[in-house]
Amino acid sequence: MQARCSPVIDELAAAIGADIRNGRDLRVLSSTVETLEQAYAIQDRLAAHLGPVTGRKIAWNLPELMRRYDVDRPVAARVFGDTIVQNGARLSLRNYVTLALEPEIAAVVALDVPAGVDLSQDNISKYIKCLLPAFELVDRRNAGAENHAPTVLANNVFNVGGVLGTGGVAPSDYAAQAGRACFAAAGKRLLDGLDTAPEPPLTSALFVLRHFLARGETIKAGEVIFCGAHHPPLIVKEPGDYSFEVAGVGAVSLSISD
Repeated sequence: MQARCSPVIDELAAAIGADIRNGRDLRVLSSTVETLEQAYAIQDRLAAHLGPVTGRKIAWNLPELMRRYDVDRPVAARVFGDTIVQNGARLSLRNYVTLALEPEIAAVVALDVPAGVDLSQDNISKYIKCLLPAFELVDRRNAGAENHAPTVLANNVFNVGGVLGTGGVAPSDYAAQAGRACFAAAGKRLLDGLDTAPEPPLTSALFVLRHFLARGETIKAGEVIFCGAHHPPLIVKEPGDYSFEVAGVGAVSLSISD
């Protein structure tokens, strides 16, 4: 369940919400926020400052990332407001401080998942409409190599939206149909291979949904779950076209200008 209200937690949530809205550099919290639960309590309150929840994400679902942040499991965060756009979107670097792209598989929620539902690998497919390629958009806001896990978590793990691709397959068909993954950035091919996902996307989606259900939330039909990056976050330094395709599943693309 969500932590009880605390004036310090509420003040930090308001300050971080304003930082994100106004594109300010990352607010480092190593002297004030010591635990992941305190960081989650701040993140819980960001919706009041950033808009309704329209999606969720997993982060650090690779052993090397958990070691980097000194955690024993992945973490979860939210997507706020009207920040998930459709395939072919056009974005401008001027609207971000340090824009980065993460090519991922996204799970689109089919049915409301109310708190109290006992989700498992056996029944999660019932709640997922489809799996398809997507880009998660993150804005590191000049974070550099900040590895203080509560800071990053309280700052919503940098999410500023996503781009949803086309195509898609039913969860039950994904393992059999997913083929080679290709990620191209401004004319350069950065990824071309098989089995590039950090873990099966339904495993990621199950972790994320369970996390928020345990905090007393209902996950709404239509929400988008970002299931982990197939390639390390790419900080965008030049305009151009960016695309991610998983053979047999679908593709996503966007254009970025100065």
